[in-house]
Amino acid sequence: MTFETSPSYQLAEKLAEMIWADVMTWNDFAKESTGKELIEAVDNVGAKIAAAYGQSTEKDQFFYLRLAKSALFESRHWLRTAYKRQLITKELSLELKIVLDDLTQKLSDSVAQLKQAA
Repeated sequence: MTFETSPSYQLAEKLAEMIWADVMTWNDFAKESTGKELIEAVDNVGAKIAAAYGQSTEKDQFFYLRLAKSALFESRHWLRTAYKRQLITKELSLELKIVLDDLTQKLSDSVAQLKQAA
């Protein structure tokens, strides 16, 4: 399996695109403050998953998947912040929650599998 075909990566990519499309509609101040942080965090999820696939040992793969999971939790923080600041609608928040929950579960499963192997 390549990182592009990984279910975790595909969800991370979907999440990043959903968020990007919404952030691009925000005002300049919101984009520069909350939006920039949110985009960086969510982009890091997919980037770290991809990096995990480039590692030669399970220990290194485990390390990068843990970083991806950390970036995912940072993304959750920024999404909560955006919602509280009324930058994200309740409808979008619910759509994102479905993807976030699925991605969190898939990443947690991958980390657990590698932890046992490492």
